[in-house]
Amino acid sequence: MLDSKNNFLATFPFWLSLGLVALIWFAAIWGGWFLIIVILTSWILFSSLEAFLVLDLENDTPEPDDALIFWYQLLTIGWTPLLFTTLFGLIWYCAHSNLSQLEKFGLFFSVGTITGTISINYARELILQSEHKKSALADILLSMFLYSYFRSERFL
Repeated sequence: MLDSKNNFLATFPFWLSLGLVALIWFAAIWGGWFLIIVILTSWILFSSLEAFLVLDLENDTPEPDDALIFWYQLLTIGWTPLLFTTLFGLIWYCAHSNLSQLEKFGLFFSVGTITGTISINYARELILQSEHKKSALADILLSMFLYSYFRSERFL
């Protein structure tokens, strides 16, 4: 159990992307200037975290650790249904809320920021998988932000 906990902690910086989903729902409900928080968080905070936390110079073995792979795959596979639910849930919420036009623009600019900064990386990881189901998840994810040609552009 201790190894499982340590392996999860090693992948924790990647799991922080789930915080953006919670943050965007918070911002959608509160509206106003809260909508800028998502953009600033994804552009500034995650860029800083990537620069300081993700770089692992100790990991020079070409053989992946199966326990670490489990946590990475759980995140990348789970991201597609989570983003699908968030995207279409926010469309529904936006249609039934009293957000101003500027707030709606900010909300979907924030959604675009999340898909551009996070989802493209997860889609790339899913494309590289040999299993057809994971590759299909990548196609669904890419189509949600109108970048379906990424597969043919990069990998065919």
